[in-house]
Amino acid sequence: MQLETVKILQDSDNLSATSLADYPKVVFLVPAGQELPAVLPYDAELAQRLRRAAHRLADGKPFVTDLPNAAGTRVALVGVDPARDAFGLLGLARELVAALRDYGGTRLALACYGLEPGLAGRAREA
Repeated sequence: MQLETVKILQDSDNLSATSLADYPKVVFLVPAGQELPAVLPYDAELAQRLRRAAHRLADGKPFVTDLPNAAGTRVALVGVDPARDAFGLLGLARELVAALRDYGGTRLALACYGLEPGLAGRAREA
């Protein structure tokens, strides 16, 4: 049995709505308990869907939906609490991967919006 080698590329630019069409799956990490950052692609649509589902980002549970782009990118959105320890971040990463695992495509993008640099680094590492 041959295992696939995962290739990780890092780009410091924020993902734009246009560039999201290149990814079948994406994870957005945002601050827990706050409004969605205005720089987040499709922020208005995502905020509306969060309200309609009565989902709170402060709960630390992923919210999964499809973006209204031509590719139908599947997004897992989660609020990250700065008090979460390394073990908690690893558990959150597992939940995010599980939420997107069965959706097609081999590429996944991870983007942090509005997180403090230290927290963003810890979350990306997990």
